[in-house]
Amino acid sequence: MRTVATRLATDLALMVGWSVVVGATAPRWPRAMVDHDHTVLRLTRWDTPQNYRRLPVAWLGRTVPDAGTWFGGRSKTRLAGSSPAALTAYAVEARRAELVHVLCAAVAVPLVTAELRRSRSAALVVGLVAAAANVPCWLVVRRNRVRLASIEARRTGPVAHSGQRSGGRTRRAGG
Repeated sequence: MRTVATRLATDLALMVGWSVVVGATAPRWPRAMVDHDHTVLRLTRWDTPQNYRRLPVAWLGRTVPDAGTWFGGRSKTRLAGSSPAALTAYAVEARRAELVHVLCAAVAVPLVTAELRRSRSAALVVGLVAAAANVPCWLVVRRNRVRLASIEARRTGPVAHSGQRSGGRTRRAGG
């Protein structure tokens, strides 16, 4: 029977390995996977600039390193320009980064589930590590996407969260 420390080391190694695989393959994912909002990428009613200002997301953005370039992706630290093509390219890369962090955090679910059968404290450690490694990055990218949606709305008029024109009014998803 493996010790708790050995299981934790194995779980953390699996999480790091999975994160490297996801991060390394992300720049080669088909653009169709990230060229529009879908499933977990869909902005919600909560995703407003005001809500992100209430959190320390701006500080996180200055503190957390931009690892998007480590495996051949593009930096999301700054907008590459203000042209429609530059804004679209940034939105695609931001969605890609968001999906990377969702997938990296998702590997913790089966690991936490397996640990719950043996040790609640080990399950808590695995869950906290996955959250600490991914939630701050996800929040920064999500905030950037909300800011980008605001820029796009000012440029072209309000757009519904689903990505379709709302005829002058901003419609909320599910409402």
